[in-house]
Amino acid sequence: MALQKTLAVRPTPEEEVKVLEVEKEILKLCQVLGAQGSLRRMGAFYLGVPERNAELDLVFVLPEGSATQPAELLEKLQNALPKAIRSFPQGSLNAPGLRWRASHARHVQLFLAKEEKPNPSTPAPSAIPPSLAALYAHEVSSQILASVPSQEVFQDLLRVVKHWAKRRGLYGNLFGFFDGTTWALCCARVCQLHPKAVLHDLLQFFFALLGRSDWSSPIALDTGDSLAPTVPMVPGTLMQLPGNVYGPARAAHYEVSESVMRVVQRELRRAEQKRVPELWAEHQFFSRHRHYIRFDFMASSDEILEKWWAWGQQQLPELLHIFESQLDSKVSLRPWPSSLIFKDESWSHTKAVFIGLHIQQAEQKCTLDLREIMVKFLERISAWPEAEAHQKQFELMIRAVSSQEMQSWLRDQGSPGVKALEHEVMSPSRKDGYGPAMAATA
Repeated sequence: MALQKTLAVRPTPEEEVKVLEVEKEILKLCQVLGAQGSLRRMGAFYLGVPERNAELDLVFVLPEGSATQPAELLEKLQNALPKAIRSFPQGSLNAPGLRWRASHARHVQLFLAKEEKPNPSTPAPSAIPPSLAALYAHEVSSQILASVPSQEVFQDLLRVVKHWAKRRGLYGNLFGFFDGTTWALCCARVCQLHPKAVLHDLLQFFFALLGRSDWSSPIALDTGDSLAPTVPMVPGTLMQLPGNVYGPARAAHYEVSESVMRVVQRELRRAEQKRVPELWAEHQFFSRHRHYIRFDFMASSDEILEKWWAWGQQQLPELLHIFESQLDSKVSLRPWPSSLIFKDESWSHTKAVFIGLHIQQAEQKCTLDLREIMVKFLERISAWPEAEAHQKQFELMIRAVSSQEMQSWLRDQGSPGVKALEHEVMSPSRKDGYGPAMAATA
């Protein structure tokens, strides 16, 4: 019964009508701005597994030979949509775009691209140009759908896996966790390996394949295209995106920290042994640990926060590597893969991220000194190229928080302006220093 309920959580025909209306508005706006082209869906909407009221990801494609360039259209769109903010690199997707709230309160992320015919005599670039990045991502989704024996069965499997991953705190691209494309790639591969299996069996095959894998070789789709361009995989690659006319095969996910890998593998092994509905019992992250580190990203505007946040996301995986190199034997980490918007009396635009700490048992009470780790991390994140341009307009507060303080902070978020109880604070946005040290006691 729980499995059927999960599969039933999908957009209604009325919601599809609203999405079509948003798409028509965008096409009309681009035409008014003098740009002719086509609009294509991306991500969950293109794969056929959007959740209700999910953000709508689209790419507006300028035809080859168009006099308009993506950067030029981006400027015009931003002038026409004063509340829109620029999209910044997300994982491997570095494409120009905007985010805003459209009609029907629908959040939209619109990327821009321009068609280009590949030159057979020119070697494929190692990095996909921004003008082609969204097209490459769209084409990867097309390849995924074309490679599975049954799109309907694949969509059902992906819908269930996404639900499980979100409930268990595994879904997202923070700290190197797996995003929607990565999970879709895994589901598609399982469907290829078991073309006649029904959904219930596919779910078992999914957890068995990934839970027992040693990840020594990347998971890759069989696209049936022997001519697709390829490049050598970076050591440590977990999953490989297929090559297509817009770019060569590349890593979908690599350089995952030991901490994240342990979390993912532990959850996959757990899932292999559980039955529905116990399979996706919600992970009680915010009450499970005695100690947490909370990172509060804050800014004076949406656009500055998005830029500051994009830079921060790139640095957070390195923080885990620093932890592991210095304290792996003393503490285990449980990062949380999604951010939380919170209220602050000084900053109007905020996002918080969290790491749970499990300090290994010691014979005597001890204090875990995090100063050296945090100084190294702050040195990296303070190297933000746009820091000088946005002085006194952004902040990062890093707090060591107990379980009791975390619960208090979460409750207080229902009241504007109330701050959580906190330990010592560090901040990289001021040029004169980063504040006192942090410590956690076991």
